Amino acid sequence: MADPTNVRGENPGVPPRTYHDSLPIPGGRFLGDVPSDELSRTLIRAGVPGVSASNGRGVNADAYAAFLSQISAEAGNRAIAEWLLKNKGQ
Repeated sequence: MADPTNVRGENPGVPPRTYHDSLPIPGGRFLGDVPSDELSRTLIRAGVPGVSASNGRGVNADAYAAFLSQISAEAGNRAIAEWLLKNKGQ
């Protein structure tokens, strides 16, 4: 069965498209430029929750995007808390 996220069609060597192709991944490349098996290995090595070698590319891309959103939200919350603490007496 073909991967439903593969809007390019069945073209060996060309990674299927996802909505997250422009996201940078560990190693300095973009998600859309990396073959599916290599993408899975890279994200598993990086400890991204929800990523599995048995998942389809779209599922792993979604898990990675969700993980980056979580990191971003946590960093934003920390920055706000630090700013509020710094400006506590004003």
